[in-house]
Amino acid sequence: MRMYEIAVAAPLGQTLTYGQPEDFAEPLLPGLRVLVPLGRRLVTGYVLGRAVEDEAEQGAYTVRPVAEVLDPAPIFPAELIPFYRWVADYYHFPIGEMIRTALPGGLTAASGRRIRLTEEGGAEIALYRQQAGGKDSALAGPAAGKR
Repeated sequence: MRMYEIAVAAPLGQTLTYGQPEDFAEPLLPGLRVLVPLGRRLVTGYVLGRAVEDEAEQGAYTVRPVAEVLDPAPIFPAELIPFYRWVADYYHFPIGEMIRTALPGGLTAASGRRIRLTEEGGAEIALYRQQAGGKDSALAGPAAGKR
């Protein structure tokens, strides 16, 4: 299994090791933004490069896979990683937090819930609309009756 050094956007003084995502065949490039499990939640992380595999292969710890790759291409060049490391070390600031601060706002993903309409749910809505005879103000929202 390929393993990667990930800087998570959390107050941790070290980087963490994560494995290759199960649904992603290509190697992860340095600078990619990823979603990784941290405890019971998912947090944004930044790929810094390949990880040293010795400790994980010896069973020193369990390597969890990256949950999701958030961008199709790296969001910062790999050449900036030594600079990010230097700044984080100089200011005694976690490298993942430092990278998050250096990047434009709005790029940090967090845990949340996704609600998707299934085919069965769509059929239920269509049946409801058919039975209501076009009077589906409950499904159209609060502004539906104001015309």
